[in-house]
Amino acid sequence: MKTNPAWEEGKIYRLLAINSGLLSAGAITQQEHDLVRRLELKKLTKLRQNGTIEGQIFVS
Repeated sequence: MKTNPAWEEGKIYRLLAINSGLLSAGAITQQEHDLVRRLELKKLTKLRQNGTIEGQIFVS
């Protein structure tokens, strides 16, 4: 079953928001926060590069 790209993008953004909240609350370290952010942005970039969503995010 193929998933809706907009739905997948929304899940990534929600996870990034939760990740930032956990960092602000002191529940995770900066390194853990950065790891999750890097992985999720790679997923978002791949999703967009596949032509399913217009635009692109570059991860450093």
